[in-house]
Amino acid sequence: MISKLKTECGCQFTSKLEGMFKDMQVSNTIMEEFKNHVHSQGMNLSGVDLSVRILTTGFWPTQSSTPNSKHSGRQLTLQPQLGTAFINAVFYGSKQEAENVCLMLFNNRERLTLEEIQQETDIPEKDLIRALQSLSMGKLQQRLLMRTPKTKEIEPSNEFYVNDGFVSKFHKVKIQTVAAREKTDQNVAKLETKLMRTVNMKLKLQLLELMKSRKKMAHNLLVSDVTTQLRSRFLPSPVIIKKRIEGLIEREYLARTPEDRKVYIYLA
Repeated sequence: MISKLKTECGCQFTSKLEGMFKDMQVSNTIMEEFKNHVHSQGMNLSGVDLSVRILTTGFWPTQSSTPNSKHSGRQLTLQPQLGTAFINAVFYGSKQEAENVCLMLFNNRERLTLEEIQQETDIPEKDLIRALQSLSMGKLQQRLLMRTPKTKEIEPSNEFYVNDGFVSKFHKVKIQTVAAREKTDQNVAKLETKLMRTVNMKLKLQLLELMKSRKKMAHNLLVSDVTTQLRSRFLPSPVIIKKRIEGLIEREYLARTPEDRKVYIYLA
């Protein structure tokens, strides 16, 4: 089927699909190697039947030594928000792994703080906070946990306890997971810098194109025309346009006329 699609649509159309099939093959091979490793080392998984699929960027930390021995240049990152799990309890339905681990702690304790939960589970702080937000800060009818004090954000001193008033007529209850925010302030700053560089370049080229065709233009007319030309892509402010014009004058692409400094001429 993939070969037929490649013939009809080209290799670019099927490249991702081929990668998916390759991932499945690699996953089966590495899982077999992992099971052999567990057996040879005499590890006890307490009856856990573990099955993992490697999808380019995600993998379980307990298996990192197996793929790293063959692919030392790869970086494996756990994505707990993409998984699912089931636990047996009085009313808890299917949940994701981080949330499950948190909920299971309350089988033995009535109240736990964020610090205590983190010490017990060793879940990374950002993943743990996201899990607790889903359990205690979602819709009122979906809160499996309650917390005190009710601060705007989850804090280390917050104390969590089971919401005994939780009731659902459904056999399975889906708890909405808080979306992960992977972009840091540094990444956002880099993106903004790159975007501004692109905007400035397009603005400069458009100014030069207009001046080259008109040879001589008044400031207000130039600002109006370049804004109209770029409106479909972005809307530059008059202040930014003025700065780009001054930059072109400094680099001797443009010059002001002696009789009127608000009129520009193009320098060949």
